[in-house]
Formats: sequence, structure tokens, C-alpha cells
Amino acid sequence: PVASVKLHQLQIVKGARMQLNYMQNPDSFALYDVRGYVSDVCDFVEHLNPNIALDRFVSQMPPNDVIAPRWGMKPDEVQRMVLSELMRRGSVQGCKWHACKD
Repeated sequence: PVASVKLHQLQIVKGARMQLNYMQNPDSFALYDVRGYVSDVCDFVEHLNPNIALDRFVSQMPPNDVIAPRWGMKPDEVQRMVLSELMRRGSVQGCKWHACKD
């Protein structure tokens, strides 16, 4: 059984193999802006089994190492945005989760 999950937004990092692909064809990458990411994280959390821990939902590289997207925010700021959006929606983890039937 799954005990916990971690989510990470896609970041293009200097020196990574993906950097060359991104530099050659940036339009082929679907990168999140912070508001879109927060919305999708909240959607995911609403559908996540409430018995599964959400360990992390944002990662951070040193700002000078990130090619894109450059949100200019620390993980705790994104965390506050997610919590604020869940409160705005009046929702909590698992509020839309339904166990699969065999």
C-alpha cells in the first residue's frame, strides 16, 4: 500500500540534459506558472486518499540553477498559497476521494 506521496513541479535546471532540449524548443515544454500549479495541487489533494500522507508538493533548486520556470518564491510561500486555496474552496484532503470498488 502507498503510505505517502511527493509532488514536484517541473524545473529546467542548468547542466541537466533537459536544458538543451528546452533551449532548442521551449514551446514543447508545458511549464506551470505558480497559480496553475497551486490549483492543480489542490485538485490532487482533494482526490487523494485521506490515509495517504502528502510529504511534499513543491521542490526548490538554488535560484541561479533554475532556467525555467522562475517563480521567485520559496517553498513555504507556495505551501501558504496551497493552504489558502484549500481554505477558499472550503475543502480538505480526500473530500472528493472515493475508494475503488472491485
